[in-house]
Amino acid sequence: MRVDSSNVNEFKDLDIHDAELIDINCNYQSHEVSISAILNIPKQKKQMIHFCFKEFSFFSISCEEPWGSGIYFFEATAKDAALESEILDGQYAKMNFEFLLNSGDRINITASYVEWNLENI
Repeated sequence: MRVDSSNVNEFKDLDIHDAELIDINCNYQSHEVSISAILNIPKQKKQMIHFCFKEFSFFSISCEEPWGSGIYFFEATAKDAALESEILDGQYAKMNFEFLLNSGDRINITASYVEWNLENI
């Protein structure tokens, strides 16, 4: 699945609440950020979801654990940065993605689009 500003609701409809964060990788040279997590959807077979944020221009992650330790997603949001009048490096960014963990930490990525796939485990 590919999500950009034209179909952002596809990302908003994705249920990743309580998914377990497994890995984060930032490839500066290829301008990609990858995130892998195990989905925990009741009464369904466990699946690994792999996100790849393409053409990223901003990436940050906090590791302060204000709510205590935790590696599970609480919520994920996406918005069109141009609609929010957010400017990065003098240009409108295309999409802002934010993941809130149950530790209270946040992962923020500004990218042109995200692709993801599911893998049965």
